[in-house]
Amino acid sequence: LKCFFGKRVFGKRSGKDGSPRPPAFRGATLDEMSRSGYTGRSMLEMLGVLAIIGVLSVAALVGFTYAMNKHRANETIYDVMLRGTNVPMVDENYASKPSGHEFRFPDLPAGTYYAMTTKKDSGSSYYVEATGVTYRVCELILKMNPTDIDQIVVNNSVYQGDSDICGNTDGLAMKFCFGSDGTICDGTGHGGSSGG
Repeated sequence: LKCFFGKRVFGKRSGKDGSPRPPAFRGATLDEMSRSGYTGRSMLEMLGVLAIIGVLSVAALVGFTYAMNKHRANETIYDVMLRGTNVPMVDENYASKPSGHEFRFPDLPAGTYYAMTTKKDSGSSYYVEATGVTYRVCELILKMNPTDIDQIVVNNSVYQGDSDICGNTDGLAMKFCFGSDGTICDGTGHGGSSGG
């Protein structure tokens, strides 16, 4: 192995005068090939290059995945705010609607990345629910701490400053509450400026 890895076996074949060498050295040893002008890279050098490429590829993949999750978190908050702040404009009598009433936004898509519904809670509270959220996106949303949302509920757990409620499995249901006098939006959690 020492003899094999110590010799150059890959690369261009050229004679001492620059003329091309025959494509094969049948029966020639590595020493004879090296002395005859056969140049190139050793196996260890090639393996080193492949290892560096592998490390860079993994780092690029991790960075790309984080950037995509951050984009999904930003778009999710944008979709939530678009719905949450427009409920009073869509229905002036939203506060008197029964609990569970769904507010519809015909001009808006179901959600950029996650399906969304906007429902009335009790009192004057209502919430926007996003379903199918991945736990990585959930963690990023909670770290953003959006200021106009009164409370965030993840799978029936109220967010109180601990992003561990996202767990480590995907498919989460996140409720973004507007108002704090409901049964779901009960004011015991926080999201943004109204937090405790």
